[in-house]
Amino acid sequence: MLAHSTVSSRIWGYDCGPHTNNLACCVGCLRRKLADAGAPDLIHTVRTVGYGVRRP
Repeated sequence: MLAHSTVSSRIWGYDCGPHTNNLACCVGCLRRKLADAGAPDLIHTVRTVGYGVRRP
């Protein structure tokens, strides 16, 4: 599991702030692309923490 701030800083290299939805939009796009390719739900949101990847 990774915190929102950790993922943001590793992708963009700076703190985008807690109120931006850039990361949520990118994760949403990634989830749609994976679903279109027939992949199972791998990315899970952990409320108030960040994101995790789970095996189906």
